Amino acid sequence: MATNQDVFGEALTIVPLIHVPVQPLQQVLAIGPGAATTVAYALRYPTFAEVVIVGEQPPHAQRQDKRIKVVARLEDLAPEWKADLVTVSLMGISEGVVQQLRKHMSPGAVASIAVDRASVLRSTKDLLKKHWPNVAPYREHCPEVSWFFMVSDRSWIKHRPVPAVAKRMTDRYLPALFTLAKDEYNALFGAAS
Repeated sequence: MATNQDVFGEALTIVPLIHVPVQPLQQVLAIGPGAATTVAYALRYPTFAEVVIVGEQPPHAQRQDKRIKVVARLEDLAPEWKADLVTVSLMGISEGVVQQLRKHMSPGAVASIAVDRASVLRSTKDLLKKHWPNVAPYREHCPEVSWFFMVSDRSWIKHRPVPAVAKRMTDRYLPALFTLAKDEYNALFGAAS
């Protein structure tokens, strides 16, 4: 049985993960409370050589894995360090955070960004659109609605199936996350004229 934390973590992590092109020596950046799920899924793939967690300690079972690094703040990352997969679950996304993310994403990287409240959906979408050409909103019920944006410089192509170990997410369920009701669409884009 999937817990609310499992459902949130899968939506935050699996959705971008399956869209990341498969290459050797990829890097992951995980920020916020969803980081543990990101670490758990990313380390299942041998292409991910390093996972950097910002501001949180990895779960005890993962602390011995040499691929995991922890930094206190985004600013502590080396300027040349680049991630291929990024997950962010913070209270509020500012222009400064977005600029730091952009600086540390490789060309073609995919990120998912959780939105902490529905009232900032449109402003968050507009902020992200200033930095990435591809911004896709999606939502999951955890059991209340949680909102996310997937962002990238490249178009969306699935490069991996949904991992079989996922507790709720499946390849058939995934499109439902991107299918918005009329009121949800209006909250993001405004009412149609």
